[in-house]
Amino acid sequence: MGRIIFECYYCQQGIISEFTGEPAMGEYKGRPSAIKVNIQCPNCEQTAIRLTTGEVLSTTAIPSPWQ
Repeated sequence: MGRIIFECYYCQQGIISEFTGEPAMGEYKGRPSAIKVNIQCPNCEQTAIRLTTGEVLSTTAIPSPWQ
C-alpha cells in the first residue's frame, strides 16, 4: 500500500490518495505500457493526476501543503 499527497492540476486543491497493487500492463502503439489510473479531484471533478498503480483505495481533499 502507498500514499501520495498532491495538488489538483486545475484548482490547486490538496489531495491525499492511498493506492495498492502493481501497475497493470497494456499495449500502446504495439509496445508494452503501464496503464494509468485517473484520479478525479473531489473539488472540481477534473482529472487531478494519473498514477501507474493497480487500484486507488481512497481519495481525500485536504488543505494544500504548498499554499
